[in-house]
This record gives sequence, C-alpha cells and structure tokens, in this order.
Amino acid sequence: MNRERYLRSKMPKANPFKVPEGYFEGLASQVMESLPERPQVAVKPVCPHRPRVWAWVSAAACLCAAIFSTAIYFANVGASDLNGTGNGAVAHSSVSNFEFDDDEFADYAMIDNADIYAYLTDSSAE
Repeated sequence: MNRERYLRSKMPKANPFKVPEGYFEGLASQVMESLPERPQVAVKPVCPHRPRVWAWVSAAACLCAAIFSTAIYFANVGASDLNGTGNGAVAHSSVSNFEFDDDEFADYAMIDNADIYAYLTDSSAE
C-alpha cells in the first residue's frame, strides 16, 4: 500500500499525451485519399465443388492402392502355396527362420549325446 501511495505521489495527475480535437473523425478518409490508385484486377470465380471433387479423387486413389496391394499379397501367397511351402507366407517365413537340423541345434546349444541322454533319463525318473 505504501508503494502505491509513493507511486501516485510521483506520477502526474493529468495525462501528458494529447490528441488534436476531431483527429480520429477524419483519419479514415485522409488515409484513403493518400493511398495511390491501383488498377482493378478481375477476380477469377472459384468453383465451389472443386474441393469436394479432389476429396473423391483422393479417396478413389487410396481405394485403388489398397485393392492393388491386396491383390499382390494374395498372388504371392498363392504362388508360395504352389511351391509347396505350406499355408502361405506365414509358413514360408517360419520355415526360413528354422532351416537347421538337429545336429546344428546341438552344436549351437553346445550339448552332446551324453547330455541329451542325461536330460532324458532325469526327466523320465520323475
């Protein structure tokens, strides 16, 4: 509260900024008169249906892309069935991930026949 009184005592009571009388009444007309003349440009009418047409065209393009990609996918699935890999792309990918035999698995797991025999006898004893 003391600061507010101090500031009010230091500030002048009257507004130091003044505008001439009637300045804002004639301001708009003065600005318009001072602008240079520009030639009139014909405005091209805008077709109100153009955005709607583009929306339909883009939707049709997306639909065509989806149908095309689905057709290619099922063509590849049919081709893999003809090659005898099983039931389509899923079987093909699972076969490609596990294309090693038991010997390779035993080498990878670092077990030999004695270890396998021990595992089998321990599991059958229980």
